[in-house]
Amino acid sequence: MNSLTSKIRADLVKTPGRSLSVMLSIAAGLFCLGTVFGMIDSLLVQMDLSQRASQPAHINVMLRGDGDATLYQAIHAETDVAAIETVTPLPIRYQDAQQHWRNALLVVRTAPALQSMSKITPIEGAWPGSRQLAVERQSAMAFGLSPGTVLHFKHQQRLFQWPVVGVMRHPFVQPPRFGGLAHFFADPHSAHELGLAPASFRQLLITLTPPYQAERAHQLAVRVRQLCAEHNVMVGALLVQDPERHWGRPFLAGINQVLQHIGLASLLLSCMLIANSLAAHLAQERRQIGIIKALGGGVATLMGVYLAETLLLALGGLLLALPAALFSADALARQLLDWFNINATEFLFSSKAVAVMLAGSVLAPLAVAALPVWRGVRQSVRTALSDLPEPGHMRLQAALERLAARFLPTLEAAALGNMLRQTGRLAITQGVLISAGVMLMVLLALAASIDLTLQHDHQRRAYNIHLALAQAQPEQPLLNLLQQLPGVQQARSWQHWPLQANAGDGQPLRQQGSLGLQLVGVPVAASGFQPALVQGRWLGPGDAGRRVLVLNAETAALNHIQLGDSVPLPVGQQTALWQVVGLYRWLVGTGFSVEPVYAPLSTLRHSPGIKRRADTILLNAALTTPEAEQAFLEQAQNWLTEHGIAVNVFATHGRLQHQRELHQQFQPLLLTLFGLAALIASVAGIGLSGALTLGVLQRTREIGVLRAIGAPSGSIFRLFWLEGLWQGVLAWLLSVPLAFVLARPAAEQLGQTVLGVELDFAFNPLAPWYWLGLVLLVASLAAYGPARQATHLTIQRCLGR
Repeated sequence: MNSLTSKIRADLVKTPGRSLSVMLSIAAGLFCLGTVFGMIDSLLVQMDLSQRASQPAHINVMLRGDGDATLYQAIHAETDVAAIETVTPLPIRYQDAQQHWRNALLVVRTAPALQSMSKITPIEGAWPGSRQLAVERQSAMAFGLSPGTVLHFKHQQRLFQWPVVGVMRHPFVQPPRFGGLAHFFADPHSAHELGLAPASFRQLLITLTPPYQAERAHQLAVRVRQLCAEHNVMVGALLVQDPERHWGRPFLAGINQVLQHIGLASLLLSCMLIANSLAAHLAQERRQIGIIKALGGGVATLMGVYLAETLLLALGGLLLALPAALFSADALARQLLDWFNINATEFLFSSKAVAVMLAGSVLAPLAVAALPVWRGVRQSVRTALSDLPEPGHMRLQAALERLAARFLPTLEAAALGNMLRQTGRLAITQGVLISAGVMLMVLLALAASIDLTLQHDHQRRAYNIHLALAQAQPEQPLLNLLQQLPGVQQARSWQHWPLQANAGDGQPLRQQGSLGLQLVGVPVAASGFQPALVQGRWLGPGDAGRRVLVLNAETAALNHIQLGDSVPLPVGQQTALWQVVGLYRWLVGTGFSVEPVYAPLSTLRHSPGIKRRADTILLNAALTTPEAEQAFLEQAQNWLTEHGIAVNVFATHGRLQHQRELHQQFQPLLLTLFGLAALIASVAGIGLSGALTLGVLQRTREIGVLRAIGAPSGSIFRLFWLEGLWQGVLAWLLSVPLAFVLARPAAEQLGQTVLGVELDFAFNPLAPWYWLGLVLLVASLAAYGPARQATHLTIQRCLGR
């Protein structure tokens, strides 16, 4: 073993506190990096594998009426159609364990062995036979259903009692935790019992002749919609999906980008702490550097020594972080996969996470260490062997101590002045603490902005119950029927039409909504709802009889449509130009939703071929609690069912229920971001602890002198512990005004990138106080170890050298 190798070993062993602090710093950053990249990699890989395994339909057509064999044959005859399957989803109401009636969906479909696309996977039990049911996996877990349960359910005013014999996984359902309905399955052998006509269907699954091409799929989707119209069957929604890429990828696109940036930022912050620690170590090594250079050691040799030490410590941090990051990535990926109804049964190992962490542990620490090492080893022998202090820093420290002594006790003033002994180290430590604080307050502003946006959306809904019907009904008899329902104060009707619009150049209108467009006719006098307008105006009484519409602002931007432009819309039996008078912001623009285009109901009903019917009713009643709302909603559904009117359970909701479900959709994202903010705060705490530990090592003589003149252990502990608290207070004072400046643009950008929504901004007034409590806690915990270490140093150990 040569002398340089011995020095590297001695440097790492003689100061275990510094070595452990550096390893923990890099381990924290690598843990964040590996967790984020590993989670994303495992998530996307498993999602795409699940998508391919289910052999998804290229086109999913949801009808608003019953199709028959004639329509089936017409679509099957299209040249680009390779295969077609029929499905019949039925809205039902079932009785839960508490004897409450819940909305649900019963899917009538052939057994999995006969399915060739969008396959349903058996999890437990068997596929149902005649007068039997199977329950969807997530529905079984959320609502406590299992094989052996006898389900009491209603359909078309008839009561059924069928046993549940199996648990199935459906590849495309909304999770119940986000407001999704319970899903059940029945075999076509039960179709007659459920009142279905022979060979009828309400959903079509279509695959193209190979190879799959998105353009061909969209062209075929247009032809399918036209064929349905020719057979007098309305299309409720139409989805074109890539068979190789999971349908949930758009939900993750924005958050993945933000998470990757946070992971890289955490690594950068931890590397800044390494540079901080290394600079302090080189300051302690000044005399050794001078001696080595006096004996002929060159700059390259010294750089190799200290960079080798940095690399060894970084690899030690990698060994600490790697298993924790892989298991954390696996746990988070499993949780997110469960939201998409994908059950991962094996450990999700991410080779990409290992590669990223390995590269990060080698390249990043060496890159940030190069400058302090270069500055430390290039000094002359004379400078290196001198013990002269940094006069500028000492003067600043003395001035601050004199000022603080006028207002604070001596010990607190001395602790405050000690912060400035190493201004470079202080700047880096403060930079990490300030970054953590700003990030936390920005995320709290994002949460407050989401709450404000949802609150404004809630206020724009001037109704209590949104009743959607499975089939459009004659308007006036329907309104008269609902007016007889006890508790109804007002009933307003809307009417929807599927829309296949073209832009001015004749090309299909590009849209933000993934399930297509629908034309929504609303009464101009009192529509009951008004979206958040970003330009122009909402529909008013003066628009009765006029061809005007309000369009989604993002769809308008995709098609270069501006306020005042005219768009050709096929309504009824004619196509006419409609003027855009308003652009609205769509709160659920990233989801799988049908995108509304609002127009005056009276104008639409004067178009040739349009009948005076209603498919949506907005009810007003005196409802102030979720329980009262739910009870009234059940009462209204039962009332309509008793009169032979089926309810569309997917689109029916209460106002308070809708607000709660929107909140639930944002909670997992916010919890993930807050978890990463906590990791950044932990990196800051480790950095502060390391900086204070280095301070103890550099000030052993001072501690010895204090001991020699009779300073008790408690005073020495408080001196170093208060220095940590002062750093926390300083970080708080600097981060609060910075957060005020950055919160609005950062929260707005996060809203656009992660959620696809332009949020109404709000700054949480409690955010600075949350951060003050957190930073004081982090500083206290970080300072405890170094302060306790200082109390264990004896006079002999401090001065006997």
